[in-house]
Amino acid sequence: MYESKARHPLSPPAPDPLPHPVYEAMWDLFLAIGEMWLLTDDPQQYRLRFRTFLENRIALNPLYAGYYLATATFIADLIQQANADAAWQLIFFNRNPLNLEFSPTLLQAVQQHVAYEFISRRVALGSFANFGATAYQGYIAGANLPDQPAPYRTAEGLNEG
Repeated sequence: MYESKARHPLSPPAPDPLPHPVYEAMWDLFLAIGEMWLLTDDPQQYRLRFRTFLENRIALNPLYAGYYLATATFIADLIQQANADAAWQLIFFNRNPLNLEFSPTLLQAVQQHVAYEFISRRVALGSFANFGATAYQGYIAGANLPDQPAPYRTAEGLNEG
């Protein structure tokens, strides 16, 4: 089987950096991005790349293992207080319609180090095309040239539909 990192055959296998329930909680958060922004692309095609993304973040900065674990605990606490939709509203939009109790400092860390990075990752993987990008090549691309259509959906374009 292909391994992304070369190891000596006698070295012990590397431990999984996160428990499986934490991966699942992060995947649920990643899926919630599509639900919140009504994205039509199939996120299942991103699952392996998403897990690799998490593992790479941890390999580059081991603090991310703590961020992911804290985020999973934070989400579980919010869901226990209300439901998943209320948790996503708070994490993505700072809306707290059900008066959930939470630590503002923890929310800020979850947003900055996990949720907003997941949104960027989802956009980079292909979701930006859902917003009408005409020059989409896997990232936000294209020049804003006078008298040419914008390479992305503009505010005026949103109001027309």
